[in-house]
Amino acid sequence: MVIIRGYDFKTQFDVQFLELSMKQTAHDVIRIFDFDYLIFDLILCFIFISVLIVQKKKIPFIVGLLCGLLFLIIDGVIWWNTGVREISPQSLKIVVDFMMDFSYGLLAFSWVMIMFEKRNLKEIIFWTTFLYGGWFIIASLSQVLPLNDTEIITIRHMKHLRFLEISTVITGYSLLIILRYDYKRIFFIFWVGTMLSFMMESYLLFTGIRPSGFDLLLYDSLILTNQGIPYLYIIFDKIIPKIKEKIIDRKNIKEEIIEVSTY
Repeated sequence: MVIIRGYDFKTQFDVQFLELSMKQTAHDVIRIFDFDYLIFDLILCFIFISVLIVQKKKIPFIVGLLCGLLFLIIDGVIWWNTGVREISPQSLKIVVDFMMDFSYGLLAFSWVMIMFEKRNLKEIIFWTTFLYGGWFIIASLSQVLPLNDTEIITIRHMKHLRFLEISTVITGYSLLIILRYDYKRIFFIFWVGTMLSFMMESYLLFTGIRPSGFDLLLYDSLILTNQGIPYLYIIFDKIIPKIKEKIIDRKNIKEEIIEVSTY
């Protein structure tokens, strides 16, 4: 039996993951948490969605929903079946997938789209505090309230993906430069991507869920979500407005046809 940071590692599988965590670099990403963390995450997801609906954040909600489903396919299906991702116990894979993929994608990228809308500083502060504070609270509650302390361990083997990740970030921001976005906007987009990753990773580190160091936190903050943020902004700024215009034009055409037919 091995004990570290309050965790009791009893099985050989647990000990193997402990050895990995002690050596953890940016190559292997490990999480150790209790089942009740998933319960609190579900509650946060429900509250967050409710606030989105009440405040009529339609586009952020739709984009977040799509990103959640996309992450579920990538992480829960592709990476799982190719051995990139491991979960113990495997019987809890479905609920773990919801938290680590769907819930994360929905909340995180709904926040991103709200940042892109950038209506005012007060709203940016509100949603950032809401999301970061929510993640911190549910992780802390899981440790304080012993509702269900069934231990879950997940790991992603990222060794062969780092070059691709960095290349994707460089390509994305190069594309913003090619499209002639001014440096202030590019810096803001980079802040959004970096801030999101920092929020996602720092609370895991500070609450002991991810037994890693600040080197991984720094890498993930700069790289993790910045892989997709530039491309998402281009969709937000260039593609979504055109889709809206087409929808409005079609609506106007239908109204004109109805008006003509009434004469």
